[in-house]
Amino acid sequence: MSRSSAIDIFGLVSGIISIIALLIHAVRSHLPAVKMEELDGLLMETESLFHDAQEQGLLKSSRFVEQTKESLENFQNSAMAIRAQVHSATSLSAQFLEMLKGLSKRISTVSKQVKTVRAKISTTSAREKERLRQSALTDCVPASAPNTTGTLADEPDSSCTPPLPVLHLDRTETSDSSDSTIVGVDDEAYVKAETMSSINTSHEVSPVSTE
Repeated sequence: MSRSSAIDIFGLVSGIISIIALLIHAVRSHLPAVKMEELDGLLMETESLFHDAQEQGLLKSSRFVEQTKESLENFQNSAMAIRAQVHSATSLSAQFLEMLKGLSKRISTVSKQVKTVRAKISTTSAREKERLRQSALTDCVPASAPNTTGTLADEPDSSCTPPLPVLHLDRTETSDSSDSTIVGVDDEAYVKAETMSSINTSHEVSPVSTE
């Protein structure tokens, strides 16, 4: 046997083994047990997404909420019936036989329906979030008002800016206050400030004797 013939045979055997491995992987990925795990994960994710959207107030349509609840209940009932069939097939051959009977196809059909409902929930929630964001931005747009120069000056909306704190100063008095000035702060509080007398800065300088 020549060297080239041995290489050709080795390549042929390797190709056949690779094809068989791919077929086994494809068959295992379509077994009812694997499909059932995918369906359970989809149901949990969809229900969690639905409850979160409800708590955040993103689902405004009561009809949509009722339809989604009904669909999720039907999916759970279908999954429960299918799960019993999947658990009854305990061996690999039994799983393969159930796949040939169409159990995997039934699971895939339910999974596709769950994905459709999940997409509707996500789309509705995202649309409502965007609407709320746009509404908040619109409410916080500064109002334009004419100023003395005739141009438009932007004034911030009071609803978008926090109110400034009101300072209340205590009333203070001095005992020796011949001259006092009252500075008004508001209707109930004022400050009584004493006018300070001027400071005498003159100094006596003794004459220097000169001889």
